[in-house]
Amino acid sequence: MSPHSQRSAAISAAFLAGALAAAVPSASSAAEYSGYVDLGVEQQKTDWLMLIEPGFSMRSEMFDLNIAVPLRFDLSDSFNIWKKDWDHLSDAGRVLRNASLRMNDDAFRMKLGVLTHTSFGHGTMVQGFISSLDPDTMPMGASLFVQTGAVTVEAMASDIFGPEVFGGSVAVEPITLTGTNYDRLHLIASFVADPSSPGEWHEDGTHDGSEWVFMYGFGIDWAVIRTDKWQLAPYFDANINGRGYGFHLGLTADFLLDPVKLSFRGEWRWAKAPYAPDYFDLAYTIERKDWSPSTSLPVSQALALDEFNLHHSGKLEVRAESGPVSATAVFAGIGQGLFNSSIVVNAHVKDFELSLFGALRHFKFGHNPDRSMALGELRYRFQEYFYTWLTVGQLYRFNSDHRATPLFLWSTGVGAAFLLQRQTPRKSVAASIDSSGKAAGGS
Repeated sequence: MSPHSQRSAAISAAFLAGALAAAVPSASSAAEYSGYVDLGVEQQKTDWLMLIEPGFSMRSEMFDLNIAVPLRFDLSDSFNIWKKDWDHLSDAGRVLRNASLRMNDDAFRMKLGVLTHTSFGHGTMVQGFISSLDPDTMPMGASLFVQTGAVTVEAMASDIFGPEVFGGSVAVEPITLTGTNYDRLHLIASFVADPSSPGEWHEDGTHDGSEWVFMYGFGIDWAVIRTDKWQLAPYFDANINGRGYGFHLGLTADFLLDPVKLSFRGEWRWAKAPYAPDYFDLAYTIERKDWSPSTSLPVSQALALDEFNLHHSGKLEVRAESGPVSATAVFAGIGQGLFNSSIVVNAHVKDFELSLFGALRHFKFGHNPDRSMALGELRYRFQEYFYTWLTVGQLYRFNSDHRATPLFLWSTGVGAAFLLQRQTPRKSVAASIDSSGKAAGGS
């Protein structure tokens, strides 16, 4: 990941998926230490900011580290530091952007940093979760992935200094446990919680204190067809939230059509309030505190229109990948004729890198959505160690009445990256790494 990919955490790293090419050329067998300095300007509504950020990166086959000292100065306030960047301990994610460890052919992955597009199991409770969509907050989360034999364990916390959201998942290959190697059938148990979810919000901006949101569920999937070119796997999930519950019946289909990889997921859901499918999704950290104009209820509970009827809805997810270009699109019903949709695109072609994110929330056909979010970043490396960027988008910021209001922002600037040191492992060290397994990419 390039220095500016990490720098943009101040605005967009929490929203843009994918690791992009390094500004400093690297060798896969080397431990690499590099530094960078970014200089730019940013506008948020009527606020103009100057950006200065020095940073340090270390990359190796097993460990990645990126730290930075991001400074934004308010040009409309006597060049004072932008206080919103440093008013909570949760902003620690601005400094420690990423610390990740990988071992044993990626069977063990641990990461500290901003959580992006996190999902558990089949994504029926946690789907594409992002730890912050507010440009003024950058919490340092944690994630863990461990696979040993027939058991896989995942865990995550959105903020290690006071997690709003945390959860875990265990997947088991039951037939493999009996001694027969069979990895097509999986049983999954998951839970996710928000211990400080605001209670019901009122028109005057007050709410009824905090309440726990705690969901748990069980699932099963079976790859009934698996070849070198395609795979077909139905699945079923049953989840519970208090008095509410939900059932999910879905089918995943994966195709390898060189050079294109295609994945499809279709799902039908039945849900009874206060359970809602995809409850912890990409916009949860904004919508947990906000109201949906179309339902006059907390947005995170938009499906919970009454506690007596069973609502049904569908979901379609499509992912395509070909070389340096990938895209994922999701369209999902949430009950009562309302829908959510989102798209993420990443591309790296020669010296250009593009990342796009967009989402429409709680809309009906022929009607405008309750809210729309979008963010795009284009970067160009014009010399080996120099690059420039442009970021444009609309996100949401909470005002004094605890309401999420639209925030248009853009930034542009230039950066310089420089190689501090590259260490090629001795042969014995490399052999040791190979024996424990190489891993590519973080969690």
